[in-house]
Amino acid sequence: MQASPATSPVTPVYLALELLPARGAMTGSLYDETGTEHRFAGWLGLLTLLEAARARAGLDDEGA
Repeated sequence: MQASPATSPVTPVYLALELLPARGAMTGSLYDETGTEHRFAGWLGLLTLLEAARARAGLDDEGA
């Protein structure tokens, strides 16, 4: 039996976002809790990195 999200301990995920001005496209870096830099280009790249961070944190669809 799974614990309900209200009673489960919550572990925060810390990320830092750096956006760089670019002509016509958003670019930047996402830094995870270990300080590792993950570069991206465009919204899809950023969303992909955010989804990967969510998966690394062990968050499931019910707790998201």
